[in-house]
Amino acid sequence: MKRIEFENHQDLRIALELLERYSIDFTWDMYDTRHLIHLGHVNFDHVKYALQSCRVPYKIVDY
Repeated sequence: MKRIEFENHQDLRIALELLERYSIDFTWDMYDTRHLIHLGHVNFDHVKYALQSCRVPYKIVDY
């Protein structure tokens, strides 16, 4: 399972809008200050394709 970590809340919001637009399943905790999106078992190629247009820095973390 993977999660994506962003530097700030603004970058997180941009990514959330893109993932919703591409109908990619994810979860996130709006009260978490670490700015994470949990992807679960989603095909990560779809996520990379969706995020390539937003140009926000992110880090992919396995857990």
